[in-house]
Amino acid sequence: MLKVRGIHPTRSSVERKGHYRDYRIELRRDFNGSCGYCDDNDKFQDKSTFHIDHFAPKSKFPDLELEYKNLVYSCRFCNIAKSNKWISDDANIPNNGMLGFIDPCDESYDEHLYRDSKGSINAKSDLGCFLVKELNLGLIRHEYLWKARKLRAQKQKLEKLLSKIPKTSESRLSILEAIVELVNEYENYFSWACE
Repeated sequence: MLKVRGIHPTRSSVERKGHYRDYRIELRRDFNGSCGYCDDNDKFQDKSTFHIDHFAPKSKFPDLELEYKNLVYSCRFCNIAKSNKWISDDANIPNNGMLGFIDPCDESYDEHLYRDSKGSINAKSDLGCFLVKELNLGLIRHEYLWKARKLRAQKQKLEKLLSKIPKTSESRLSILEAIVELVNEYENYFSWACE
């Protein structure tokens, strides 16, 4: 079982702003440029399509609209799926242990979900099942984007290795160049397939 997210997001302390959209830069930084729920990275998508989710929905808890600790950097797919769903009338009760949501910055988030070897997001608990279903975490795009991120990391390793191989080693050099070219084509495929 693999972790759903590469780096656990942590919200920093941010001065209150006049509109929740004004927090975009800080949220992107704190969430590592990735959706807090599914970990899709904005490097493979138009950053402007990433949303700011109100963890406790602003339609139900308007007093939290500008609270930074209530905001989540989210891909449009997770934000639209979550919408204004909430299981209680209390913003401080996001779940009952079986149903509801977990703040992506909460350490317990990763206890309920995992990725299989293909990159598909799965549940480890009843609450995880709820998250997979309600956030549409089973979408194939999440698997593709995870694979694209893994490929990019491998490509960067290959490029680093390529720069260290002497030019006199023609056969090794041509093989590495072919691999980097193949990975570039694969990345382009993922970018196209996930739009």
